[in-house]
Amino acid sequence: MATGGVARLTLVQICLACCMFLENCNLFKSESTLSQVLDSRELYPYRAYKDVQIFHYTVPHQVSLASWEFEANGSTYCSPKPISVFLQFGSYPVINPQNETFPDNFTFHRKDLYHVAMFTDSDPVFLNVTCPMPGDWFVIAFLTENSQKIVQKGLYHACQAWFSSSLSLNLENSITTLYPGTSLLQHITSDQFYRFFTQKNTWSVRVTISNCKTESELTEGECSLMVMTKALALPSYYLLPDVSKTTLINCSELEPKVDCSLEMISMEDDWNYILISLVSSNNAEFSIRVEIAVCQDSKEDMNQELFPTAHHESIRSIPPVLNWDNKTLSKLNLGTEVFRATPFLHKSSHHSIIHYSNIKTSCWDEVPLVRYTLQNLAFKYDVFPGNNSSIPAQIYVSTEVPTLLRFDVFPVQDIGGTLTVKLALPANDDERINNFSVEACIEYGLRPTLTPSGECLTQMSVLVNSSSWHTRLKTLMIPYPQAGNWYISLLSRCYLEEQNNNESNTLDVTCNSNKIPVIVQVSSLPCVLGKCGDHGKCYQYISGGFIFSTCVCSAGWQGWGCTDNRYALSYGQLLQAVLLLTLSNIFFIPAVVLAIYRHYYVEGIVYFLSMSSSIFYHACDTEIKTFCLMRLSLLQYCDFYLAVLALWVTLIAMANLSETLRSFAYTSGAVGIAIAVEYDRTGLWTFVIPAAVGFCILSVSWVYHCRQQHSCYPKMKTWFLCIVPGALFAAGGVVLFAILETQNNYTYVHSAWHVTMALSVLFLLPKERETKGRQEPINTCSYIRIEELNDVSLSLDRGVYEHLLQPSP
Repeated sequence: MATGGVARLTLVQICLACCMFLENCNLFKSESTLSQVLDSRELYPYRAYKDVQIFHYTVPHQVSLASWEFEANGSTYCSPKPISVFLQFGSYPVINPQNETFPDNFTFHRKDLYHVAMFTDSDPVFLNVTCPMPGDWFVIAFLTENSQKIVQKGLYHACQAWFSSSLSLNLENSITTLYPGTSLLQHITSDQFYRFFTQKNTWSVRVTISNCKTESELTEGECSLMVMTKALALPSYYLLPDVSKTTLINCSELEPKVDCSLEMISMEDDWNYILISLVSSNNAEFSIRVEIAVCQDSKEDMNQELFPTAHHESIRSIPPVLNWDNKTLSKLNLGTEVFRATPFLHKSSHHSIIHYSNIKTSCWDEVPLVRYTLQNLAFKYDVFPGNNSSIPAQIYVSTEVPTLLRFDVFPVQDIGGTLTVKLALPANDDERINNFSVEACIEYGLRPTLTPSGECLTQMSVLVNSSSWHTRLKTLMIPYPQAGNWYISLLSRCYLEEQNNNESNTLDVTCNSNKIPVIVQVSSLPCVLGKCGDHGKCYQYISGGFIFSTCVCSAGWQGWGCTDNRYALSYGQLLQAVLLLTLSNIFFIPAVVLAIYRHYYVEGIVYFLSMSSSIFYHACDTEIKTFCLMRLSLLQYCDFYLAVLALWVTLIAMANLSETLRSFAYTSGAVGIAIAVEYDRTGLWTFVIPAAVGFCILSVSWVYHCRQQHSCYPKMKTWFLCIVPGALFAAGGVVLFAILETQNNYTYVHSAWHVTMALSVLFLLPKERETKGRQEPINTCSYIRIEELNDVSLSLDRGVYEHLLQPSP
């Protein structure tokens, strides 16, 4: 009995364990949930695109809802700061937070771009995206508030902001797979998703609902269903206004006993989805069938498989839908040729694949492109030259059938530059008869769609014509192109120009030749054609492991390509800034001369080098006519190092140390300051520690001299005439440098700092030092000479003065 009880208990446990396993495998669930969490990172104020932080997420197929959670927190002693967050599918978001102008020929139309504004108050903000596109999604975040004040590092509390994000995904599991050419009988009581896979070169897909019966009695002829289709992602009611992505038909609006069907352009070599929704009934019974039409290249093997054994996760968007009418479909040769399907496709007595055997009214001429991968985010696509083709290769565009070009933008490596499409019309003999034009329609994800007259329905197009030379060449630039398939359609036409009442009109005419030559160049370079004009430099940055290029503008210029001159500085203003920052250092020349005259040779050399390094540094760090004796980072190091060293040697000179102590102080200070400046050249402690140590040495030395002389050292006259004015100049310079400097007044305030520091040295430098031995001055900036004793009537004897002038032990 015990054994049987144990066996029964074990069997129950096994059953429960199996049920839990199946439930965890989502076999009993219509939806499952996935989560992605990224580490928090510090945010920075936005001045250019280089200041953004990039976060990356991957969304799989069959996601019904993607919910991003954003949270930002800041320093406890700072008020909440505003933050901007942008979310983009396929590539980095193209943003314009400062309302700057874009360069000419730029297009920044973006699909699937979202924006969230929040604060660093630790309150979570949610962004929900219904039925998102599968693939890469990028989030950028930055601080919106940008103070113009130049803050001395370490003097103020740094208001830091940290940003964290996570993603929760709801996956739809109850999706039925359809096999093209096979009708599937269905009975549904709620909305139902379907999916099907299409091969490369698929021209269009038809979805047909037949034998539809709805309501509890299943009355034949009534079909209260709505059919929605979408390529690559799940269709949704919430996306109905976006007609460029979702195709739908309401079967209840059709006549009874008429098949309900629609056509769509599918995503090639990937999954496409259908949603069947009940409109006014609780259940429905129907047959659903998917038929695909394929344009076959004559050079390809006719035995190519329709369904590959493994499909790749592509990243594509969905363009508008091409609608076929029944008249067009009736002209197609159904079943003339059938592709061999893998075991994934069930055989059927009815052929579903429509092959357009050289029917150019349906399948466009396609020209293959060759990819050249270059360095630094650069690549290009050229037309395959062939044996007798010219360089650059020309494409002969028909006036009757569009010509199709397709190329790929690879994830990560291709999305950080600017995609450029150039279209040019070479000279043609037919121009003597009439003018001609070629229009290029550019679309991401699927091929472009055209109006019946051949005009573009896309938002990205390029039109060139032979009316004038400046209209023969056009360029379209797309910053941070989305990864995936890109398509270009080309269609030419001929026209005549007529002048009516000083107005120019065009009249379409029949072309003498049905082939018009055109040159198409597709390339990608960093920034704007690899540069940023005359007022900026192109740099490449890495954020979150992703590389991107951006322009860093100068002289007040702004914009994506440094073309916005609303706040640009004139040449005179820039020249004035350079002259002020460099020539203000000549106020150190009196200090150098005075130091040499008073035999302070080490101090004089330091002052001279400090003046020279500051001049060369500001001459190199200018925005016009830069003169860089060495690289900028080395000049900056020398400027900061020698500025602190000048402060140090001045304090040691004022301390009036013995020769041994003075040499030790100079050497140890030079080494210590060099290490400190290399460790943190802009930090507050790099300046404070040498000043504090030098002040301590100065105080101890002066106290020692007071005890030795039994009087105040230095004298009160020296305090009022030398030390106090010099200290005031130095304190004023510190206030200017650390508190009052901003981006707008930097030129004037920093130049004033040069002047005040140079003047402070003139007052604080002691009286001359004897070249032999060590002369003990009575006060800091002046002392009594031996020769002056004969001219002074004193009541004290000569021994007192000799005692005062003896060197201290």
